[in-house]
Amino acid sequence: MNTGFEYYSQGCTPKRPTPIAHPEAILPKYQPDVVRDIVQIINTARRPVDCSSLEGEIQSNLTRTVGAFVQRGFPVEFMLLGFPCKSPNRVTKVIGVEPDKAEEVAIEQLARFCRRVNTVYPNGAVFNIASDGQIFSEVFGVPDEVVHQYVFRLQEMILQKKAPIEVFRLQDFFPESRLCEVREHFMQDYSPSRQDMDAKIREDEASKRIYMGFKWFIEEEFPPNHGLSRSALQKQAAEKAMEAMIRNEAYGRLIAEQFPGVVRFSIHSHHSPSKYGIKNLMTGCNLKGTPWHCAIAQTRDGNSIPIRRHEAEARGYKLIHVAGRPYYFTET
Repeated sequence: MNTGFEYYSQGCTPKRPTPIAHPEAILPKYQPDVVRDIVQIINTARRPVDCSSLEGEIQSNLTRTVGAFVQRGFPVEFMLLGFPCKSPNRVTKVIGVEPDKAEEVAIEQLARFCRRVNTVYPNGAVFNIASDGQIFSEVFGVPDEVVHQYVFRLQEMILQKKAPIEVFRLQDFFPESRLCEVREHFMQDYSPSRQDMDAKIREDEASKRIYMGFKWFIEEEFPPNHGLSRSALQKQAAEKAMEAMIRNEAYGRLIAEQFPGVVRFSIHSHHSPSKYGIKNLMTGCNLKGTPWHCAIAQTRDGNSIPIRRHEAEARGYKLIHVAGRPYYFTET
């Protein structure tokens, strides 16, 4: 399968992928009104926190972070870990292995967000996506070739829409290394111990919620005819969820190292002054969840709604193909 990516060369030293080409500064000096307006736009995109003191820290941190970009006249950079690959459960959840209408809606949402920044700040914004498919593929049993193809198609979609979005994979931080070597060195250098992660889940409520979310999603990845008892399924899901937590923490450390000073979003809720839960990736169509775990159905009145494959099929919705690939359902 030709995905447009090279699988390996030599070496194993992490470095940030090719940085954004910054334009000549349009704003020659720091402008507090511009920073305030950008922070307000960010506030509309992040999940609120139920803590007034933390909210104050968040506002101060956002002002400093955004202000550093504006001071230099650079595009404001955002970062999100996500868009790994489609769920392997193509029986009840998704309709294929490549990006479809769900990803398209999410990309359009992120592009609109960046363009809102551009309305108040001429140098605009760039949204970085650190695809975590190469992090989780071994945990979820997804072949590397499928992950590569998913990211390649996602990049195609972004280019077609001329969206101010950049996508990176784990291997892009180690461009002169084999993927198997990348994973080995990456886990050795960045992953927490099992004991440390156990303690973090016990002691930190946000980490516990993320762990439970992983566990719930993993249980759903098993097809209906998995043949496991309920207790066996839960045991396997718990083990995979712990491994996913360790890898997620490791990738977060790498991203923090290679992308210092960016505005960090997360698909998970966070009780942190420097990382923010992003509101629904697909708010524009009232779609809840993440695009890689669902499909989209277009209703007769023109709305786009989230739907699982088995639900759409049970309702008799028609599967629409685009460029020979399953893309979305439509209400008949």
